[in-house]
Parts: sequence; structure tokens; C-alpha cells
Amino acid sequence: MCVRRIVVTLLVMLWASAICLAQFDTATILGTVSDSSGAVVPGAKVVVQNTETSATVELTTDQSGTFIAPALRIGMYKVAASASGFKTFVQDGIRLNVNDRLNL
Repeated sequence: MCVRRIVVTLLVMLWASAICLAQFDTATILGTVSDSSGAVVPGAKVVVQNTETSATVELTTDQSGTFIAPALRIGMYKVAASASGFKTFVQDGIRLNVNDRLNL
């Protein structure tokens, strides 16, 4: 009887620790780069920078002008988008919290 309780207790602790490990402290920024007329801009360079750590992620928009930067640490960010023939667009002061999915 005592061995059974110990085994059950260990299994519950193992299950609880697996749930805790499933909690992530990351967020995602995604968006679409478009020009002033609303036309999408494929192949645009997008730089996502954590302004607190200077960690950067460089992306390129796909054929529909979209980008996705997953698994970003929580904190403050700046996003810059540039393409040949266009003025660079910068948006800063972006705060990411746990599990945010921010669409720009």
C-alpha cells in the first residue's frame, strides 16, 4: 500500500512538472508590409529588435507581403521594414507580454 502511494505521488509530481515546462515566456510579432496604396510588398526586409537587449531577428516578407517573428522574449521591441524604392518604416515602443500575438 505504501509503495503504491509513493508511485502515485511521483507520477502526479512528474505530470505537474510537465505542465510547468509547457509554459513559455515568449510572444510573436507578425504583420504585412504594404505601400501607401495598400499593395503588399513581397521581399521587404523586416528587422525586429529587442530594445532592452539589442537582440535582433531579420526576416523577409513572403509573396503576400507577410512576415512572422515567433518565440520572441517578452520586453520592448522596435520593428523596421525596408524595401528598395521605399522609405524605411519604423515602429518602436512595442511591448510584448507573455503569449502575445501582435499583428502589425
